[in-house]
Order: sequence, then structure tokens, then C-alpha cells
Amino acid sequence: MASCLHKKAIFTKHDQYYSRTFFDQQGVERRIKEYFILFAENENFHQKIKLSRNLHKKYLLNSLKGLSESNQALDASIPWLIYWTLHSLDILGVLDSEEFAKEFIQKGFVKKAISTLSWCQSKDGGFGGGHLQLPHLAPTYAATNSFAILSRFDPTAISVIDRKKMKQFLLKMKNKDGSFNLHENGESDTRGAYCALSTAHLLQIDDQDITENTGKWIATCQTYEGGFSARPWREAHGGYTFCAIAALSILGELDKIEMEPLIDWLAHKQMRFSGGFQGRINKLVDGCYSFWQGGVFSFFKDYLNEQTNQDIFKIYQIEQEQTNVKEEEKEIKEEKEEEEEEEEEEENEPLDWLEGNYGSVNLLFDEISLQGYILACCQDNRGGLMDKPLKGRDLYHTCYCLSGLSCSQNNLSKEKNPVVLGLEDNLVNKIDPIHNITELASNSVKKYFENLNNKN
Repeated sequence: MASCLHKKAIFTKHDQYYSRTFFDQQGVERRIKEYFILFAENENFHQKIKLSRNLHKKYLLNSLKGLSESNQALDASIPWLIYWTLHSLDILGVLDSEEFAKEFIQKGFVKKAISTLSWCQSKDGGFGGGHLQLPHLAPTYAATNSFAILSRFDPTAISVIDRKKMKQFLLKMKNKDGSFNLHENGESDTRGAYCALSTAHLLQIDDQDITENTGKWIATCQTYEGGFSARPWREAHGGYTFCAIAALSILGELDKIEMEPLIDWLAHKQMRFSGGFQGRINKLVDGCYSFWQGGVFSFFKDYLNEQTNQDIFKIYQIEQEQTNVKEEEKEIKEEKEEEEEEEEEEENEPLDWLEGNYGSVNLLFDEISLQGYILACCQDNRGGLMDKPLKGRDLYHTCYCLSGLSCSQNNLSKEKNPVVLGLEDNLVNKIDPIHNITELASNSVKKYFENLNNKN
């Protein structure tokens, strides 16, 4: 299997101005180093670093039985809980097993999930977070994706959604400038635009009435940094950047934005030591951004031609060489400093725990280092995935860590060769990054509508 040429894990260096942000970053990197060393010291590291499928499966299936006391506050996010759980199981390949699918249906999980989601559908279109709650674009997106996954077991599951009322709801949420309010009299942001367009696209109701002016409005949310904010003139953020790019991909309007600053911003959000991504400038690494940031690169392989890709990589190579020269000069200066600082520098030596040439596939970011962070630092030993070491597991991070893992393995190579760290068993199902459901789920919905159109 193909993979990329990874880089050494390099500690963040201070610039003689200490801050709370720096100390937090330093603390996180030192904790991560402890996890990396567990693998670096093992000669059979590639056999040791594993995706704990069975533990994650057990954790996810237990979550379908009901909410724990600590999670009961999430009762207003029912479609999200169902989506995070089902999608995670689908990525892991659990839903691929005929034996499991039969058991899943016989035990009533499919019927119960469809019934629960239907319970959240508003009589005026769209879905709320629970029964009789205000319809909202975010749970509407989650419910639509959940029905798409359930359509793998019941092809008619997606028909539970009232498409006519759904379109009416989406149009009611739309503003003249092309943005979408998340709910009636609610805020509008790039998240709302994405949720609306993703839902409409999956249900095949995304006509001009829904799409008009939206791409133009999203383009105004690109910041001077290169990423996208919630609204114009705000700070660039990973989640909003994904929403903006996925929405523009649905519209076929990626040409409306400044691509090189975007790629530059995204690439620099990958942390040099951990290999994971931060959500915005001066923030800590978080496993969920493996998808929100790392997944955005999935949209570029078709948009960028090979020459553009090579040109951008050359810019990064030159920049890296300049950085290396500055670091060498700084190291020479640091050698003359006090003994305490020398000891600190020795402690912070680059760690090449993923040593080895894996070939070269993607030129824009380091897939192997990202997979290393997810597999080494984000897996809870009881099952489920988490933000970073010493944080708690939850369904949200389980979903988006696995989604990021899938993108880094499956969605980046033009040769369509999987990019896998460790054993082949670490490979997970490929997702459709536009909707963040597996290609299997996406194809089942497309097949349903093809059959429906043929009948009509």
C-alpha cells in the first residue's frame, strides 16, 4: 500500500516570549511524546500500532442502548447521537457484515433508529434535536445522514423524510444574500449554508432556488489568513473552513476563492510535533480536526492539476529550507546559553518515531503523521476516541477522528491506492467527504432515487 514521506516530530520552540498558550502547548507535546515513545522503542512498531476495532465497536453499540447519566444533557441532540454512532460503525466496517446486519435488523435497532429520527421531524419540514423541538439545520443534516446510513439496511429509510416540506423549510431559512439561518430567527453562518446544501444535495432537491448566491456569500467568509470564518470579517476556523469548502464543492464553485492562501493556512494547521491538526491559530491539537482540517484536502485532488500541486510543494520546500537555516542559526546561539536551557533543548530533540520512507502520494500534508497521532494518542483503551491524551472519549470525537483517519487513508491519492500506517487491518471504509458518510451509504441513497425516478 502506498503512503507519504513523513517528517520528524519537532517540538514547538519559544521565541523568548513566554505565555499561557506556550506552556499549554509544551505540556501537550510532552504528554504526546510519552505516547509516541511507547511505539518508537518497539522494533515491531508497525505490528503494534493498531486500530482497536472491537473495543470501538463495543463502545458504539453500547451507546445505542441509551444515554448514560453524564450524557443525558445531550438529549436535545438525538439526531447527532444517532449519526455519530452509526457513521462510526460504518467507517469501521461493522455494518458490512451480513451476519451483523441481520442481527441489527432482528434486534430492532434499524426500526428503532428510524422511529426515533421520525419523532424529531417537524410537521413544517426539517428536524429538531428532539420531539416537538424547533427545526434546525444542524440536526436536519445529522438526521438526513443517519437515514442515508440506515438505507443500507432498509432502502426506503430515506423516504421517511418529507422532501417537499424539507425544501420549504430550507427556503424559509435562506436569506437574500445566499446565507442560511440555522433556525427561524437564528444566526446565519457557513455551517448553516453547508448543512442546507448537503441536505438538499443528498435528497436531490438542490435547485437554483436553494443554491443561488450562496457560493458568492461563502466566498466573502474567506479571511486574510486563507481559511474561512463563520461570517465575513471573523477569525478563520477549521470547522467553518470545512463547511465552506464542502458547500462550494457541491455548488461546483471552488473557483470563487483564493486557493493557495487556503492550502497554505490548512497545511500550517498541522502540528509539527503531534501530526494532528489545530482548529485555529495558537490553539492546541484536537483529534476532531483530523477531519475538519485534514478532510478538506480531499476536495483538492480533482481541483488542482499536477503542476499546481508541484508548484505549491516547491514553495513549501523553499519555506522549510529557510526555516531550517533559521533553526540552525538559533541552535548555534542556544549552545552558548546557560546549562538549564541546554538541558531543555536536549529534552526537546526532534522525535522520528515514524522513521521510514513510505513513498510519496500527497504533497500538501503529512498523512502518516496524522494517522500516527490518531492511532497512538486518540484511542481510549476502553473503546472510543478522544481529543488528545488524558481527555475523555465521546461519540463526537469518535466520529470525527475516524472520519479523519478515513480521509487520510482513502481520499488523497490520485492513484486511488490506500495510504495506511501499520498493518493493512488498520484500513477503514472510504467516506464521501462532501456529506461525511461512507461511499456505501451515499451510493445506497443515489440508487434509491435512481429507482424512484425510473418508476416515475
